[in-house]
Amino acid sequence: MASIPEFYACVSPADQVLCTANGDGVLWLDADTARTLGADLTARVLIDAPDSRRWAVRAPLLGGPEGTPDGGVLLTPRDVVFHEDVAQLVYRAVALLRHRERYRFDPMDGTPLTYADSGEYATGESGHQVFPRIDPAVIGIVEHAESQRILLGSNAMRPEYFSLVAGYVSVGETLEQAFVREVMEETGRRVADVRYVSSQPWPLGSSLMMGFHGYSTDLDAIAPTDGELAEVRWFSAPEILDGVVKLAPAGSIAHHLIYSWAHAQATQT
Repeated sequence: MASIPEFYACVSPADQVLCTANGDGVLWLDADTARTLGADLTARVLIDAPDSRRWAVRAPLLGGPEGTPDGGVLLTPRDVVFHEDVAQLVYRAVALLRHRERYRFDPMDGTPLTYADSGEYATGESGHQVFPRIDPAVIGIVEHAESQRILLGSNAMRPEYFSLVAGYVSVGETLEQAFVREVMEETGRRVADVRYVSSQPWPLGSSLMMGFHGYSTDLDAIAPTDGELAEVRWFSAPEILDGVVKLAPAGSIAHHLIYSWAHAQATQT
């Protein structure tokens, strides 16, 4: 019986995935070619359907002096967000490889972890299955309905652009409660009528970003803030669409939510 061909998505040490030149697909390599890039095929992870035999491997030489294979380009998870099918493979490849490399011991008993053939989970001597960690985070639009503007802030660590309020969910919180808390902590404003909009996995931070929309009647802060944001301002849809302010980079859920809101407002006027 003939063996089923196996193909490999190669990931650089900088978490860039080898994709086709136009960025609309993963550039699948055979085993021999993957090995020339320094890949250890015993540390592979399955990133497609179980019967697809499509794996991801870390390729230490990828992106180095040897360059990239012909017809390929290195893309980060943010670069492929516009191609949904490709993005899912890239996110999964980066997340599973990072998990395998970072989690080597069973948190239950400290024994070395042995990974399943798929690379998706591992077990120690306790037999407890260890799955990749996913940290839930919230992010979203805060709209002032009367003035038809949204609240954006520049992070004190990254003041070069404005983005949305965001933060991790605390123990015991609902997603909506987390968003309300983060808005109050970072901007000193109350928010209500919170509803879910969309989500985006973010493998570089082991996060699942969940986007929301809410309304605030507080033009100005009513409480002290935590200092995470260097500046907080209200922006209208024309200001956003005219590019008067530098915003979160394309490929992020923040960018998507901001521009979706602005375009929706523009069509209503």
